[in-house]
Amino acid sequence: MSGDCAMARAHKSFDTALTVFVDPIRANIGRDNAEVVGELLDSLAIWPFTEQLGWTKAQVEVLTNAARAEIGDLTLKLYIEV
Repeated sequence: MSGDCAMARAHKSFDTALTVFVDPIRANIGRDNAEVVGELLDSLAIWPFTEQLGWTKAQVEVLTNAARAEIGDLTLKLYIEV
């Protein structure tokens, strides 16, 4: 069995598994809360990254801005246990 064939089957299985868990109500909750999560990022990230990892505030802002962009990208299927 070739690696390409096994990989294709695994990818198809993964896609199928994800479609089973698509719940429109939960998806709407996630989209509705994206702004709130985006607002929390700065306050949640600033202390551990600056005090524990030695990042600058500017570095943390770059990271949180990128995370906010991903949260707002509806083509990504993000999942956070609630």
